[in-house]
Amino acid sequence: MKPYFSSHGGFRHRNVSSSRLHTGIILIAPPPPVTAGSASVAPPPGGLLLRLLAGIAEFERELIRTRTGEGRKRAQERGVKFGRPRKLTAHQRQEAIARLAAGETQADVARTYNVDATTIGRLQ
Repeated sequence: MKPYFSSHGGFRHRNVSSSRLHTGIILIAPPPPVTAGSASVAPPPGGLLLRLLAGIAEFERELIRTRTGEGRKRAQERGVKFGRPRKLTAHQRQEAIARLAAGETQADVARTYNVDATTIGRLQ
């Protein structure tokens, strides 16, 4: 099946520009509006359509934000922990701090727990 762009002779006769990205996607855009000084001479329906679409997008984004916030609250009430899991258990952290206090180096302690030395350095 041929795409509309090539099978209908293109959009050049409608004063529309297009470009092909390296992914093969064709972008089709109307030419920029003609300006006379500081005032734009774009057709009013085009501006109205853009404002309408922007309003719908803003409304949808607010709905998503509300639903996401409610979902996070419910998850927190159920006891779900957010964020990256800890590398060391509470017992391992206490043990590592005691070993550091005894004089072992961060690198040696880190090697025994199979973590980076910066992870051990954050414990102090």
